[in-house]
Amino acid sequence: MAKLAGILPENPVAATMIRALVILICVFIVSAPALVLAVDADRSSEMVARADALGLAKQPAWLALLHVKRESLWPRTLSQADAAGFFLAANGRTDPEAELRADLRAMLQVSAKGHAQCRFPARWYWLKQQLQISGADVPCPKFERWLEKMQSDTVSLVFPSMYLNNPGSSFGHTFLRFNHPHSELLSQTLNYAADVDQSDDGIRYIFKGLFGGYHGVFRSRPYYETVQTYSNLENRDIWEYPLALTAEEVAQLRRHVWELIGINFDYLFFRENCSYRLLSLIDAVRPEARLSSFDAFPLYAVPVDTVRALARVGLVQHRVYRPSLASQIQYALAKQSSDIDHAVVALADAKMQIAAALAIAQDDESRAALLNTAYQILQFRDQHHTLLAKNILSERASIRGVNSGPIAEPVAPELGHESARISLSAGRLEANAYSEIALKPAFHELLDAPAGYVSGAEINVMDTRLRWSPDNSSLQLQELRFFNVVSLSPWQDWYRPLSWQLDIKLRRAFIESGISDLVLNTRIGGGISQRALGSIWYGMFIMDAEGSDHYAQGYSILPGVQLGMNADFGLGQLSLSAEHNRAIAGYDFSRDRLVAGWQFNITAQSALRLDYEKVFYDSLDVRDLRASVHVYF
Repeated sequence: MAKLAGILPENPVAATMIRALVILICVFIVSAPALVLAVDADRSSEMVARADALGLAKQPAWLALLHVKRESLWPRTLSQADAAGFFLAANGRTDPEAELRADLRAMLQVSAKGHAQCRFPARWYWLKQQLQISGADVPCPKFERWLEKMQSDTVSLVFPSMYLNNPGSSFGHTFLRFNHPHSELLSQTLNYAADVDQSDDGIRYIFKGLFGGYHGVFRSRPYYETVQTYSNLENRDIWEYPLALTAEEVAQLRRHVWELIGINFDYLFFRENCSYRLLSLIDAVRPEARLSSFDAFPLYAVPVDTVRALARVGLVQHRVYRPSLASQIQYALAKQSSDIDHAVVALADAKMQIAAALAIAQDDESRAALLNTAYQILQFRDQHHTLLAKNILSERASIRGVNSGPIAEPVAPELGHESARISLSAGRLEANAYSEIALKPAFHELLDAPAGYVSGAEINVMDTRLRWSPDNSSLQLQELRFFNVVSLSPWQDWYRPLSWQLDIKLRRAFIESGISDLVLNTRIGGGISQRALGSIWYGMFIMDAEGSDHYAQGYSILPGVQLGMNADFGLGQLSLSAEHNRAIAGYDFSRDRLVAGWQFNITAQSALRLDYEKVFYDSLDVRDLRASVHVYF
């Protein structure tokens, strides 16, 4: 104030007034934050009281935004989100009411740094609507820039088909695509996957995936990169399902996705996987659908079942089929004559000149198809940057006015049989009659109706058979297949993949005459398959590792060979196989096995099955004939 004296007017009254004004300004500057906080506190207390009166913390929409699930097997309220940063209340993960109060107080503190409105915009938007709050928004420039990147008024669920070479994608995969207004390929995708430790071996990967050893994280990337990975590199057909969400719901979904950036969830292959987590996102904007409730998916969530769940509540508008590069090549070759097929492959293998190949075709349409398919084969082999590929494209450009038609659309995945199956059987083992009940939670075997599934692929989990025999009045576990997968990919002139199998199970087997026991069996096999006469024929080298207390050394290692075929007749399927094993370590014995199976499809969700098996051991033969009724659900 002493410095101020030199510039004050000499008039005592004026100087006194200026001094008083300066003092008032200083007092206001010091007290203003406290006054603002007091106003904020009064308003937040009022809003918290109103929210309590309305019971907002118990609303399905609020619980969905917090990813709170009331699990029937675990009777308590708990959010599935694991990260502390997803909650403002210390007990927010277990107390939705405490979290709502903490959120409201933080969101109404207009002067707060790192504002809660910007961290949780979906919660803030919903609370504003419910409490009719206006005039309290704060600027969130980082969030607004991110919204521009995810610009979209519509969303599609995308389903790449099964990919057996990756256990995490064996049942297929789903992700969301926020559709770009001008180009689908420029759209942004939202993918949920396990954050895998790259040093984990296969056994550790499966164990962690089954029992929650990984965290799941959301990631976003452009759709054109996703198509390149799934369709061109992994040869997976892609199905797109535009969702019947309003523009307002899509906007709220985008806000909620922002809230989940950097948030961890437990990842479980069978239930809390990619598909289940995406359903929980949709529940956040359409809570009445209850897509991710315990009732909908109590134990496991297979990706194709989640597509069916969306269809049941009317969220699937239609579907779009995007064939993989391999499917396009196979379809094109199937339409052409064998001469042109040979020319296509010879051209792609650089064993024939372009002019010689074109001389085989009769018209421009055939020539265009020949060049297109040869170039696609080079793409498939990642050779589309070679001089040959450029010459093929140049020649194709000279054929004008000819366009290839669309590829025929196969049966969509959600239209195939349901994933679970229950079976009732009657049979005879040698002279002894028996009855069986079997339950397979998931997913598909080669004798099941193939419509909607990948041809030549089989994958099943926890397939269990219980057998009751009236002769000894006992109910016994006949077989428990923990996990089995078969991939029969036929050789072709342009592509020669490996066919393989893996089977881990407990099975009841005869050790010697009159004695049977459960044997732990693990089988691996590899070989080739070929399509002929409308069927897939295959041959594999197999290796069985078995353990049993009845074996002299407790175990047996049995290499062998297996030959078989699978045929589809539309109304039914036929499977035949023969194999020979001979022990090389442990308990010494040999085994030959003949298996035949025939299924007649009554409807898409029911079938009759006839199975026959004959096993030749060193000192005994065993015959088993079984008739079954299958119901899929």
